[in-house]
Amino acid sequence: MTSDIVITTLASKDGVEIYAEAVGDPSKPHVVFIHGLGLSSIVWDSQFHDTQLINNTYAVRYDLRGHGRSGKPLDLTAWRSDRFAEDFYVVASAFKLNRPILVGWSYGCTPAVDVVNRFGAEFLGGIVYIGGLPYTSANHIVTASQKVAITGLLKHNDPEDYRLALPDYIKHVVNNPDAIPSEIHQSWTTTMASQPLAVFRRVLRREQDVGRFWERAGPVLPLLVIHGQRDNICDHDAAIAEARSKFQRVDIESWPDVGHAPFLERPQLFNAVVLVWVQKVSSWLIFEFEGSVIFLCRFVCSNLNLIYRMESIDP
Repeated sequence: MTSDIVITTLASKDGVEIYAEAVGDPSKPHVVFIHGLGLSSIVWDSQFHDTQLINNTYAVRYDLRGHGRSGKPLDLTAWRSDRFAEDFYVVASAFKLNRPILVGWSYGCTPAVDVVNRFGAEFLGGIVYIGGLPYTSANHIVTASQKVAITGLLKHNDPEDYRLALPDYIKHVVNNPDAIPSEIHQSWTTTMASQPLAVFRRVLRREQDVGRFWERAGPVLPLLVIHGQRDNICDHDAAIAEARSKFQRVDIESWPDVGHAPFLERPQLFNAVVLVWVQKVSSWLIFEFEGSVIFLCRFVCSNLNLIYRMESIDP
């Protein structure tokens, strides 16, 4: 039976408050969903209300520092890579997570770098890049239209002008803007407007050591890439090429007629694909570290029906 969502606000190591939620079965694979630039964990509502997904995982989501209901510090020291790793750690500790799989959307992929560099690749069970910006300086993956859009937001010195520019920016996220439900468009716009422009600038300018990340994560961590072919924000081909060149264990999901937010544009397919991959990777982990094929066989047998239903959904 689906459990109720547990809501908490945690203090990170430097005292910044981090808003977090968890739902599902703690005995199942642990998965942490991280939202994109300027937004918050509300973007994962379609996942956190999917019975199949949360009955078969322990799902956690939190608001990155500077976003949503988490603290919004301005001090430069609050934007070091270690701070983002510590935020993830305090969330993982609060919910007693064991080698969670990090599911990141867009900018939400970048904390994987912070976590691996601070705590090692063994702290995670795998990574999922969704329309992924894999690290903060990956400018070659950011599309020309996104660079123009961000420049347009940053030119506003008046907070009201900045707020008024956000609705059009949000529409830029999906392939078919008219398909975004009005309540989602409004909630995302309101969330992004709650982030001060000065904090938005801090988010964009933080630095990471990506070379160290590739060395640690690439050889050992499994990666799933889900990318829409009509992504207007992160270039589809560049993102996939980079993933294949850096990770030894990569699965690619390339979806036609989908923009930057596959989880919103194709939620049923997205949830099924993520669940099957999470269960597969979790079974691999048990197989590799405990030397037993029993768990792998159980995974295959128990998921034949789910795999069939997933493949029957047309992206």
